[in-house]
Amino acid sequence: MGTEFKRLALKQFPQIQEKDTPEAKYWRKFSGPVVETHDAHCTSLHYSPAAPYDLAVSCGSHVSIRSGATGAKLRAISRFQGVAYSGVFRGDGRLIAGGDAKGSVIVADATSKAMLRTFAGHAAAVRAVRWSADGLRLASASDDKSVRLWDLPTGAHVGMREGHTDYVRAMDASAASADAWVTGGYDGTVRLWDARAAGAVRVMEHGAPVEAVLCLPGGSLVASAGGNVLKIWDAMGGGKLVHECSHHQKTITCLALNGSRTRLLTGGLDGLVKICSLSTYQVMHGLRFQAPLLSLALSADGVQMAAGTADCALTQRRRPAPSAAAVRRAERPLYAPQRGTPAYLKRGSRNAVPGLDDTLVEQKRHKPLQPYDQSLRKFRYQEALDLALATRSPIVVASVLEELIQRRGLNIALAGRDEVTLEPILAFLARYIASPRYAPLLIDVTHAVADAYASALGESEGVDELFARLQRQIHCEVDFQKDMHALLGSMDAVIAAASLGAGGGDSRSAVAPMPVP
Repeated sequence: MGTEFKRLALKQFPQIQEKDTPEAKYWRKFSGPVVETHDAHCTSLHYSPAAPYDLAVSCGSHVSIRSGATGAKLRAISRFQGVAYSGVFRGDGRLIAGGDAKGSVIVADATSKAMLRTFAGHAAAVRAVRWSADGLRLASASDDKSVRLWDLPTGAHVGMREGHTDYVRAMDASAASADAWVTGGYDGTVRLWDARAAGAVRVMEHGAPVEAVLCLPGGSLVASAGGNVLKIWDAMGGGKLVHECSHHQKTITCLALNGSRTRLLTGGLDGLVKICSLSTYQVMHGLRFQAPLLSLALSADGVQMAAGTADCALTQRRRPAPSAAAVRRAERPLYAPQRGTPAYLKRGSRNAVPGLDDTLVEQKRHKPLQPYDQSLRKFRYQEALDLALATRSPIVVASVLEELIQRRGLNIALAGRDEVTLEPILAFLARYIASPRYAPLLIDVTHAVADAYASALGESEGVDELFARLQRQIHCEVDFQKDMHALLGSMDAVIAAASLGAGGGDSRSAVAPMPVP
């Protein structure tokens, strides 16, 4: 029984740079940033949870609503007293609420801008407002160190919760319960509140003024940002610290989730956005902005991203929306695959996951030989070299040339060529003769070509031009090597002088000639 033909082993080189990961490719699709300068800081950004995912921008004395499809400004709600803060949509996208510098909470219709409710009671600016999970109540956090609850249908003040000893600047509502809220204050604490309890249910010490809090998917974990530290807490499980990390050089100012709610984004005054996996809490990717970040938001469909920076700019980025066909495929019920499709061919036990007690039997699959391998197998050296050149891959050509040299068939592969078959070889040599990866090999090949076809110079204009180009490349490389040797000599002299000076004492004594006996 004959042995199997040994395939050509392609040359291996160190990777110059790592390939883009799927994570990097995904976030890089957020291209074409649209930067718009305002008269004041964009302190809060919030996308509507419902289509078409309009954006609420809290900037100056109003909350503007921008189109989720185009990013253009649709309307502005300007009934706030002083600076407007924390404009947020309700879950259905029909209502919008926000606080202002005078301590009021305003609820308006997101379409008609009609004022529906005005809640007054705070003694200082309301910096954070959130809707309950059922959309019937509002919670507000203020610089007066208190948290207040409001009932939307009746317009009544449900109650006030106190406990923070400094400004309360961050708040989020739990998606798991309509009675649970989380707040963060400049007193360095994160507090869990229950509308049915008189005080804080849980108090967690962050250790620095808390700028942002966010309830993570599942309803149990809470993220808090203060200083340049991000902490993950198990708020429902005793307030235990789950994870702590510091990926920013300056204060973290904002937190956000991506559309699929699998990535946590942190933005800071260093102008960076760090994208962390919610399963491992490792940084998967990063984005850079032109100025320190104050606010950050992503739409629920994962198509839009917005950021507010300290230079009073609003930056919007978009990625291509999934096609209608892709959406239909994702929403298609799971039926048996159609006959003839790849899914139909992959069905059955061949794709089953083996159990712990199963014995795995490897099945060798025959891979067809490459065309140049088939020629090498039949000792057709000229044909093998021509097929390698046809691939336009320098690694393949260099590997075939090395194989021919080992088989002592290089001269056979080069001999007897006309103008048409010789030009690809000369073009390859002229292009890669100066490459450090291929130069040692191609120098020998160039000698062999010159010996075989030196007598043919002057018979073909195309061949003469390629030989001249090869000669120019060689002369340029020789001149470059001479310059490098001269530079190396100068560097050696500088290094020697520096080493003598660093040794201390009089450097002249170190180089003085020894007396002749």
